[in-house]
Amino acid sequence: MGGGVFQAVKNDLIMTHRSEWDSDCEIIWTQCQLAGIRTAKSIYFGSYYRPNISDMKSLEELNTSLLKMGAALHKNNVILTGDFNAPDVNWDNPLDQDDLTTASKRLLEVLNDNDLIQFVKEPTRRQGTTQNILDLVLSNNKDIIGGVKVIDGISDHDIVLFTVKTSCQRKRNVKRKVYIKKKADSARIKQELQTLITTQHQEPNSSDVSVDKMWADFEGNIRRIMDTCIPHKMSSSRYNLPWCNRVLRRKTRIKQRLYNKAKKSGNTAHWNEFRTARKRLQKDLKSTRETYISDFLGTAIEENPKRFWSYIKQLKNEDPGIADFKVDGRIISDGNLKSELLSKQFSSVFTDENPNNIPPVGLDPKPSIGTIIITIPGVIKQLQSLKPHKASGPDEIPPWFLKEYATEIGPMLAAIFQTSIDSGCTPSKWKHANVCGVHKNGPKSDPANYIPISLTCISSKVLEHIIHSHVMKHLEQHAILTDVQHGFRARRSTVTQLILAIHDMAKAIQDNKSIHAAVLDFSKAFDKVPHKRLIIKLQYYGIHGSLLRWFESFLTNRSQTVVCEGKHSHPTQVTSGVPQGTVLGPLLFLLYVNDLPDNLKSQIRLFADDALLYGVMSNEEDGDQLQEDLQQLEEWKNKWQMSFNPSKCKTICISTKKTPPQGVYSFCGVKLEQVESMSYLGVTFNDDLKWSNHVSTISSKASRVLGMMKRNLWNCPKKVKEIAYTAIVRPKLEYACAAWDPYLQKDIASLERVQRKAARFCSNNYHPTASVTDMLHELGWTTLELRRTMTRLALLYKMSRGQIDVDTETHLNPNTELRTRASHQYRYIQDKATKNTYFYSFFPRTIRHWNSLPAEIAELNSFELFKSELLEYLVDNQD
Repeated sequence: MGGGVFQAVKNDLIMTHRSEWDSDCEIIWTQCQLAGIRTAKSIYFGSYYRPNISDMKSLEELNTSLLKMGAALHKNNVILTGDFNAPDVNWDNPLDQDDLTTASKRLLEVLNDNDLIQFVKEPTRRQGTTQNILDLVLSNNKDIIGGVKVIDGISDHDIVLFTVKTSCQRKRNVKRKVYIKKKADSARIKQELQTLITTQHQEPNSSDVSVDKMWADFEGNIRRIMDTCIPHKMSSSRYNLPWCNRVLRRKTRIKQRLYNKAKKSGNTAHWNEFRTARKRLQKDLKSTRETYISDFLGTAIEENPKRFWSYIKQLKNEDPGIADFKVDGRIISDGNLKSELLSKQFSSVFTDENPNNIPPVGLDPKPSIGTIIITIPGVIKQLQSLKPHKASGPDEIPPWFLKEYATEIGPMLAAIFQTSIDSGCTPSKWKHANVCGVHKNGPKSDPANYIPISLTCISSKVLEHIIHSHVMKHLEQHAILTDVQHGFRARRSTVTQLILAIHDMAKAIQDNKSIHAAVLDFSKAFDKVPHKRLIIKLQYYGIHGSLLRWFESFLTNRSQTVVCEGKHSHPTQVTSGVPQGTVLGPLLFLLYVNDLPDNLKSQIRLFADDALLYGVMSNEEDGDQLQEDLQQLEEWKNKWQMSFNPSKCKTICISTKKTPPQGVYSFCGVKLEQVESMSYLGVTFNDDLKWSNHVSTISSKASRVLGMMKRNLWNCPKKVKEIAYTAIVRPKLEYACAAWDPYLQKDIASLERVQRKAARFCSNNYHPTASVTDMLHELGWTTLELRRTMTRLALLYKMSRGQIDVDTETHLNPNTELRTRASHQYRYIQDKATKNTYFYSFFPRTIRHWNSLPAEIAELNSFELFKSELLEYLVDNQD
């Protein structure tokens, strides 16, 4: 902020950045609301730096900043601190000096004109025998500042400490109820749950009870049992440095006493004694911290992996919290205001559906789905598969409790689930979600760059899993989902999507043609799905009867409360969208966009809401066809009330021709920008379909993360370093590598260079003559190039066994001619490839390697055994 000035604020204070008071000098202002009544005055904190003693411009800009404050300067408490660089001013009698420089005189005029009083009376900078007061504390209220003293600093300037005699509003620590699982009275809990089951069976006409009543009784009883049988505590955050032990605190006090002694006496020997103690303390602090982290991580990795990964996540600066928002030039840091801003933002994107013009889906309705029968063993199995450390929903029933007592709870939930489906009603409590904002992209200070993730009841998610499985079986049985959709589907992934798209593009180049592609960006896709139109599509795809009514109940009359820093917004109605964070949300979205590819003649590939449209360019008419398909998508968008963000949609011409065919495309009234490289599903595509740009990008990212590890984990055991590298750095180098595996030596070397640096780090050996190859061998790391080959062959193995859902009939044509004794039954025909782009793409390249594998490896039935034997074979046959 403001060049060389910043303010570090304790995170429980409610501060607002007043950027409107900035001027062309190094200054920053913040506002803190005082505690007490709402009409209490604010206190404004300013931090200022004046670069040098003769800088008049900085002083005039300081005066400009103070003038911008206007009435706020006189109606509120103001504290201005910083390095004012005025060594010639005697602050005991500043106005009685005649030998001041012009700049110092102007400084005093500015302070006097704005009624600011200076409080520092001790030197803040000592250099040899010279000592000056350069760092000042100024305020317009002489009664608000107290206890001003100068202590030892961390630079050539000392630190000025002072007390503000008032109370500021603080963010209260969010306390939550935490059950102490290990102290639970399990025998009593099981007995109480068995009593509930018996009571449930004895109740007459239980089938006539509404699902809302059944859930309310279940929830109330479970929470009563937990409160009476499991001790609990209220959690709170603490700020401490666990490595700062008693010895270090004692040395800190000794250092401070030596500083006070030297400052009082001015004796050179005393100052030298203080500096020696300070240097020793700094060394001990660093050593103790490093030893603690090393021991802590070395132990945690074995005994408490969750704590280990929590620490590693902190190093990556992956703060899951909500940043302060900037709205109309104001910084908003209060949790209540932030939660309301997010709530308003999330509600603003809802679709106002027009129910009078709902279009038909198609002319070929699908067969009806079968009836769902909930079984007690099925529910128990779902409960036992819950992840115990996940957060509970609005009902506050934690997943570990449901998992621990699945056998006893299963029958009760099975009855609730079956009643819910048969009646076509979802319990009202399940339709309210606590929502947290998750940053997606763009500035974190803009609420529009956050997406809502719903935290719903765990029991609701269990039933959603059962329904999801039932619906997916129906969709797969009747081949309802479009084949171009790879998102949220079993046996499909971003890797399969990328492999197929890149194959099409490389094949076009092999055929001496070009590709025009457009990356299309949906706008708030999951939140905009209109409910009535979605229900019509569900009905078309064969979901009828009570299950259709259940989906309608699940989607309608939903509400959400945004939670930010423990503060809750007012509840708002959710009038459109499929809830993100639920099990069924992604499936419902897939069904809603399932007809999007219909009537398109160009190729489109979908991964949830990520769309890639492309066509092979043989002549100008092909470009016209791509434009027509863009128009078709625009019509689909209008008909089904969805929205694209055309300003973020890009086009690219992929070709190796010297003069490739050009095309200008428009979409939703906007001329699309043509780029030389684009990112799709996390991979950078260049217009020549080479991967140097992508390799450079991921190598840089991985190197930055490796640098972070070197700074923070350098003193840790080798095992900790290895795990951190393999879990954090290497995945950045290998994401979707089967699709883009480079063949240029410079790209291969660029990736290997990162791993070789990591090998030195893990081995703690930076000697210039040390052999990195030996280090890699000792660590047991194969080259990244060999790992990519393994990844490609492993994917082809799964394709050959039907474990990955791709069209093998198109891409894998069996070669039945067994020419040698070493040939195997899974050999495939190799396409002719005369251009490197196609020659090194996934299918031609991997089939060549695959066909050369020995039969005893390629014909193995166990995938794990295949990987083990393949690794040994590749290592033995390295060039």
